[in-house]
Amino acid sequence: MKASYVVIAIVIVAAVILGFLTLNPMILVEEPYSVMGHGSAAIYLRIRNIGLRELCIVGVEVIEPPNLVAMLHATVVEDGVAKMKPVERVCAAPLGTIELRRGGYHVMIGGELGETKSFKIRLILSDGHILVVNAPVRGSIG
Repeated sequence: MKASYVVIAIVIVAAVILGFLTLNPMILVEEPYSVMGHGSAAIYLRIRNIGLRELCIVGVEVIEPPNLVAMLHATVVEDGVAKMKPVERVCAAPLGTIELRRGGYHVMIGGELGETKSFKIRLILSDGHILVVNAPVRGSIG
């Protein structure tokens, strides 16, 4: 009889944990940094989706410095030439990873950059959650 209570308790706890992981995003942001270019900058980072639902970045905004524009981009190679193309979203499967890296997906920043030491951005997720990330400048594009 005691064994059945233990099994029932384990099932209840597992159901609560599974429900929590399904309804609440579990996100780790790793290694954010930016690189400066001529009139633009790129931000790279890794987001680990520890939840049990797909997670997508559907928008990005610059918080600091003000008056800059941010867009999600992908680097694609066409006829041997690398080009940047805007994308609407970048997704990670449940328990997956979003990689924003050189030669792939990235956040492109445009405007009067000045002597910026870091960018503070807002990543808008498909479920309505918002991540605020600080990406220190670590070099230049090239």
